[in-house]
Amino acid sequence: MRTPANSSRLPLSKPITATEEAGYRDIGGEQVYYVIHRARTPVAQMLLPGHFVTERPFAYALWARWARALAEQGVSALRFDYRGCGESTGEFQRFTLASWLEDCRVLHSFLAAQSAGVPTVLGGIGLGGLLASQLFQEGLGVAMLLWSP
Repeated sequence: MRTPANSSRLPLSKPITATEEAGYRDIGGEQVYYVIHRARTPVAQMLLPGHFVTERPFAYALWARWARALAEQGVSALRFDYRGCGESTGEFQRFTLASWLEDCRVLHSFLAAQSAGVPTVLGGIGLGGLLASQLFQEGLGVAMLLWSP
């Protein structure tokens, strides 16, 4: 189902012109699950640090739909689960905010390497907004968009 351009609803189905690729990145001996939503010809790319694990059941679908909508509009997007959360490996209690900030840094580097020269924007929701703001303060990303940081 394709959503009309003037609709405020995000697409429910997989994108028509963009592609999605799921995978794992090794960080500190654990596997961090990610999905990259690739725009056909990206004008920008966005790192999407997500919500805290307790909000995942309520925000996961929204986050996936947001990434798909971005890719359809020419912005490649990378969303992921922090170590110890969601589809990533590791025991939740072993990780801290510093661990999850490291996850964000590693995945920022991975995303930046996907399309050299394409600007990277940071977009976070909840906890991800706080982590994205720290990355931005460190000089990563050319802009940021935060939801309920």
